[in-house]
Amino acid sequence: MPETAGTRYVARGNDMATLEQEIKQAERKAIDSLARYKFMMFGYWAGIWVHLNKIEGKRRPSPFSQLVKTAQIARWKHETTDS
Repeated sequence: MPETAGTRYVARGNDMATLEQEIKQAERKAIDSLARYKFMMFGYWAGIWVHLNKIEGKRRPSPFSQLVKTAQIARWKHETTDS
């Protein structure tokens, strides 16, 4: 495995993967889960993404922020029509 300055590796079974690869995989699996109505798995993989993002230290913008904004708008519409 080539050593690159600043590259962090994580264990995955018997393989080693870069933290960046793990973050991309978590994002892909979260979106895939949501697309298949697997809401608990979406939460699991989104949580993994958040955790890996924290330990990486680069503070990437959340790929889920647009989903959150859409949910906030839907909640607001639901709350204002329930009155």
